[in-house]
Amino acid sequence: MEQAKGGKKIESKECLECGLTFVPTANGQRFCCKAHSNGYRQKKLRERRIAEGLCPVCGSDMPKAQPYGKRESLYCEKCTEARRESKRRSRDKQMSLS
Repeated sequence: MEQAKGGKKIESKECLECGLTFVPTANGQRFCCKAHSNGYRQKKLRERRIAEGLCPVCGSDMPKAQPYGKRESLYCEKCTEARRESKRRSRDKQMSLS
């Protein structure tokens, strides 16, 4: 516990993202840094979207799993295609460098 200017004692807290003990600089502060606050918020948004059947990247509707054994999609069609294209470009770039 530390002492603030007005003599008020400040309780140290544990960061919800990394578990590090820190001394908050504002009321209600739950994270040791802005990066951990943003990361935690993004993780929770992603979890909520997945639970609601929405794409975790863009929030659009997700296709349902096919009855003939095809695995359930992780992203909507648009985000799946963008991810596939990004991986292809990365792989092609690696091949051209070697």
